[in-house]
Amino acid sequence: MLKAVQLMKSRLTFLCSFLLLYTWCTGQAVSIDSLKALLPSYKDDTLKVDKLLEISAKYYGIDPQLAIPYAIQAKDLAAQLNYEKGLALAYKRIGLAYYGQSKYIEAIENYNHSLEVFEKLKNKVGISN
Repeated sequence: MLKAVQLMKSRLTFLCSFLLLYTWCTGQAVSIDSLKALLPSYKDDTLKVDKLLEISAKYYGIDPQLAIPYAIQAKDLAAQLNYEKGLALAYKRIGLAYYGQSKYIEAIENYNHSLEVFEKLKNKVGISN
């Protein structure tokens, strides 16, 4: 009897864990889709840069290659707007995505660009990360 209860508990734990993981994974995909759907409604300003970086960050956990185009868009728009913090974060996101693909040379190049901008801004948190 005790063995049957333990078996039932372990199966229930496994099922709950699986459902929780499934919910988390599908919830993230919806979040990305929602953010992407809203992109055209944003003006070309710092908020759009931040949203592009948010999409890039979410894609990094799923497929780093998909993160790069959004980070590049953010970089280009941040440069156009002279939004230095956004520019530094975009370079950092691009570097992370290349790192996630084992493209270490490209990753270091982008990390270094990010570091230069963070140093220019005297942003200690950005420099340290």
